[in-house]
Amino acid sequence: MQTLPKVKIIQHANVIGDLNKIWTPHSGQVPIGKAIFHEHKSRTFVECGRKFGKTEIMLYFLYRMLLTIANSGNYYFAPFLKQAREIIWASRRIQNFLPPHLKARYGITVNNSDLRISCAYTGGFIKLDGSDNYAAHAGTNPHSIGYDEFKDFRPEFHRVMDPNLATYEAPLLIIGTPPETEDNQFCELASDVQQDVEQGAYFNLPTWANPHISKDWLKKKRIELFRSGREEEWYREYEARRVKGGKKSIFPMYNPKSHMMPYDQVIQEFQKDRKRMTWQCIADPASMSVFGVLFRAIHPYTKVIYRLNCLYVDTPSEMTSRSMWDKIFKIIMEINPRIEDWDLIYDEAASWFANEMLDIFEDEQIDNTWVPSEKYKNKKEYGINLIREQMLMGKYIVTDRCKKLIWEVENYIKDDKGRIPKENDHLIDCDRYGDQLFDYSIRREKAPEPADPDEARRGYTMDEDLRELEEQRDWTASYGDVW
Repeated sequence: MQTLPKVKIIQHANVIGDLNKIWTPHSGQVPIGKAIFHEHKSRTFVECGRKFGKTEIMLYFLYRMLLTIANSGNYYFAPFLKQAREIIWASRRIQNFLPPHLKARYGITVNNSDLRISCAYTGGFIKLDGSDNYAAHAGTNPHSIGYDEFKDFRPEFHRVMDPNLATYEAPLLIIGTPPETEDNQFCELASDVQQDVEQGAYFNLPTWANPHISKDWLKKKRIELFRSGREEEWYREYEARRVKGGKKSIFPMYNPKSHMMPYDQVIQEFQKDRKRMTWQCIADPASMSVFGVLFRAIHPYTKVIYRLNCLYVDTPSEMTSRSMWDKIFKIIMEINPRIEDWDLIYDEAASWFANEMLDIFEDEQIDNTWVPSEKYKNKKEYGINLIREQMLMGKYIVTDRCKKLIWEVENYIKDDKGRIPKENDHLIDCDRYGDQLFDYSIRREKAPEPADPDEARRGYTMDEDLRELEEQRDWTASYGDVW
């Protein structure tokens, strides 16, 4: 960042005082300004929810640079020039950021045809443009620059602009909501900034980080989006979370920050209740595709299900019952060596596996047996929705040893016709089988059967489920005490 001449320190303080009289950042914006103006970070990336107040802090950033650096060129970029004009020019938000008496004091003039604001006091300017005009900025030398809604920028733009920042060590402020998919330059640059601990500052802030936004309004918006089958829009646009699979995601509510824990921490967490836990080893046998095994523990009081470990074997020579049992036995001995405590469950379609395991157990004198999953009792949609409920209600925990299960969950998407897929779900199926055998239910009471025995029970669908949970869950809990 360019250092002001020493003779202008008093004038600089007066400028800051004037700006602070007309605009006060809310609590969610304070650390962003701290990173830019006090820690002098060269790149600040803000991944935030709608109505967070991104435009206001962007304008403050540009005006502060304009009024405190001599002869500075400061740029605001939107995805398209037309969009830049509509967002902050047509509404006159940028022209009227300063009140009339401060415009007069600092000699602010406006050029509507060039979308430029000039300052006689410092000799600098603020210029608006779009990333679609990237070719025109190959030789631009900015003193500060802001990207608004970066997810929609032309990919060529940052490649052209990035080298230009070196001339004056210009600070870059990037603000926007997450993209629909992670195949986007937005995610790549965000990751770069996160890893640059010396010069980068990254913030992930939901809408309610803005204390001026009504919690009642947000609650209504959340219910509206969930009931219309657009829950992934809530997570992306208001919780500021990236949802793998976008609109097709089946588990958009999965959040590594709240659902994933280190294995050792989980084992320590339920140590005092080990004797009361329900232990499950659930197998989805196969001889050619993937043999999946999931190891779970269910807490008797909290109803939290811990996915502790898993096996995901795709080498046919290793899928024999003997080979798989050796792998399973090793994990069981590590988690809970009392093998009689374990419920051993398998997909009943693999009767060959059960028969072969009978022989193995008899030879090894193991006093336990494998029981079929009884998956026929409920449709697949029911089991998927139950897992979704567990995630929403804080009953779903997966450890860092279940990387393949996490991969399945994050990449589990509906097909083009909105149907649940029948592939890449081996460990998800194990989860369903375990819930079925345990007769798992989050709710204290089951819904009563219809009075007319011929009346079919209401079917669970991807669009109708979870409505009751909207009134129960504290959705702000995922934000945490960041400040």
